[in-house]
Amino acid sequence: MHYNVALLIFTVISLVILAWPFLFSRHIRISSYDVSDEVVTVLGQKDLTYAQLADLEYDRHMGKVNEQSYLVVRDELLSTLNQVEKAEQTVREHIAQQVEQELQRLHADEATR
Repeated sequence: MHYNVALLIFTVISLVILAWPFLFSRHIRISSYDVSDEVVTVLGQKDLTYAQLADLEYDRHMGKVNEQSYLVVRDELLSTLNQVEKAEQTVREHIAQQVEQELQRLHADEATR
């Protein structure tokens, strides 16, 4: 019974963490590029998910999590990690486009001088 409650709490917390950047996205300025909080959140979420996977493995090894709960939570974390990695790739592509546009603008400015 305690495992079900823990699993429910873990699931709710994970969903809140995943939804946070989409619900409360602000823009911040890093160097000369506009980057949304999503960049920071995606990278933080990836680290957090890996840490949660490590904690889950440790808890399983210590006998704190039964096999069924372990498999359910592990699958959720792996799904989360997959989503985060897709979001990370999208962010990387967006930043690369911004850098390329800025370089083109700088080259155009130099050519007009």
